[in-house]
Amino acid sequence: MTISKRLILMLTVVSIALLFVGSAGFWNLREAQQRLQYLQGSVIPSIRELTDARDDIGEIRRLVLRELLSSDDAERTAVDQAIADADSRITAHIASYDRANRLNDTERTLLNADKTAFTAYRAAQQIYLAKCKSGDQGGAKTMVSEGGGLYVPSQQLAAAFNAHISYNEKLSGSLRTANDAAYQQAMSLLAACCTVAIAVVAFMGLTLYRSITSGLSGIQRTFAHVSESLDLTHKATVDRMDEIGHVAAAFNSLLARFAGVIGDVRQTAGSVSIASKQIAAGNVDLSSRTEEQAASLEQTAASMEELTTTVQQNVESGRQAAELAQRAFEISDEGNRLVERMLATMALSRPIFLR
Repeated sequence: MTISKRLILMLTVVSIALLFVGSAGFWNLREAQQRLQYLQGSVIPSIRELTDARDDIGEIRRLVLRELLSSDDAERTAVDQAIADADSRITAHIASYDRANRLNDTERTLLNADKTAFTAYRAAQQIYLAKCKSGDQGGAKTMVSEGGGLYVPSQQLAAAFNAHISYNEKLSGSLRTANDAAYQQAMSLLAACCTVAIAVVAFMGLTLYRSITSGLSGIQRTFAHVSESLDLTHKATVDRMDEIGHVAAAFNSLLARFAGVIGDVRQTAGSVSIASKQIAAGNVDLSSRTEEQAASLEQTAASMEELTTTVQQNVESGRQAAELAQRAFEISDEGNRLVERMLATMALSRPIFLR
């Protein structure tokens, strides 16, 4: 596997780990957000509604006792109005709880128990108020006494709302527990993924580091050996075909090309040496021939001097011969004239001899 592929694989592993961790984190975050929204939008308002209703029930129980102790009609009327207002608020709390929440089966059962207990309490309350208005103080006291007709529904109503509130508090606690468990799970998953990713990346990185350093060290040793010994036949070890292997192969090819070029240069240098030796021998031969030619030229020069002397002598002899020839010509010419004169004289003297 090449170095680039190993790097790509390493980055892929890291990316997958980050994607998994990110996905798990987003999923847990979404779940936590949903639990938080459910807690804030449903559980806490439900507990608030139920707590307010329970407070109003306590207020009604206080007003009921006040009704028994009221001495005039005006005060009793005010108490009756306060009781009616509290009843209306409890009804509103129950209706608001029913509207605002997506109730499960348990909550629906608890809410129905709240409604049933509240209905029973209101029925007993009406009987109690009627006794108070009619002046039946003994019957009213009996109803609010322990085990009485208003005391028991009141206790049942308080127990129903307390049970409902306890359920919502447990639901809130379960959501918190689930949120804590999800947080711990997410942290454990994150730590495990990070550990695995770090271990895998560290292993791959160490393997890649060793692969790179071993390959580069081999090439470096080859460089040093070739640089020191100038042995171009030494080859780098090619035991893998990754980027470093390609570099080693290219280096070997370069050394082979260098060796070929240097061999050609050596062959050319040998040819040049032979040619130089032949040229030197030719120069020596030429030098000897030049010396011989110089000697011949010296002899020729000496011969030319002798020839020149001879020519000069010949010229002098020719000049003398010419002078002699001129004198001979003059003598001949004069002899010719003398002969002509002699012939003329003989011609003149011939008739004389004939007579």
